[in-house]
Amino acid sequence: MRYAEILFPQKVGTLTYSVPENLNPQAGYLVKLALRKKSTQGLILEIHNRKPDFKTSPIEELLLSAPILPSSQIRLLQWLSKTYFCPLSQCLKLFIPKRIFQNKPIKTRKKKIEQINRTPSKELTASQDKIFAEIKDSSKNNFLIQGVTGSGKTEIYTRLAEHYIKQDKQVLILVPEISLTPQIIEYFERGLGLPASAVHSKIAEGERNDSWQHIHSFHQLVTAPVN
Repeated sequence: MRYAEILFPQKVGTLTYSVPENLNPQAGYLVKLALRKKSTQGLILEIHNRKPDFKTSPIEELLLSAPILPSSQIRLLQWLSKTYFCPLSQCLKLFIPKRIFQNKPIKTRKKKIEQINRTPSKELTASQDKIFAEIKDSSKNNFLIQGVTGSGKTEIYTRLAEHYIKQDKQVLILVPEISLTPQIIEYFERGLGLPASAVHSKIAEGERNDSWQHIHSFHQLVTAPVN
């Protein structure tokens, strides 16, 4: 018998459910199940074989044919919760629109697509080029670039973003203040010639849904099997 750790958008923590033999879910799947005698939806965080000391209810149904969150985003979700002492259920709201858990369709808004005119790449200084090469060629995954305002740190970040996008990877930029978001987005969009998606607490629900769809559809594209 397999078991699943389920995360809910409600403040109930993570609960263990059994996985029926006829279902083959993975971490990141959205599922239908019973919670407090009511049918609801939850997200699978983990699949395992550890039998709990209590009786478990079964997962009733897989709601989508593919994971709604990839493993990389699940790890990020767990890291955010642990690092910032924030409940997993609260962090989950940053990753998935609430309409998904309300079993409501995400409506695609008609949005005028503006052409992004890429600015010519700036020539890196010797110091910037050394830092860029050290980061992209290193096996480490944590770096701190120290420099005063205007010293060219953001240009290094742009080059690193371009490097990983060319490898069909996503790039997540964390901005310290919401007020800085517009200028940061413009810098990266013009520097890369690609549209960026913004997610923060001040955007409207429709815009948040659009950003989620953009990110989710890109992940499905780069992970689709090649025939």
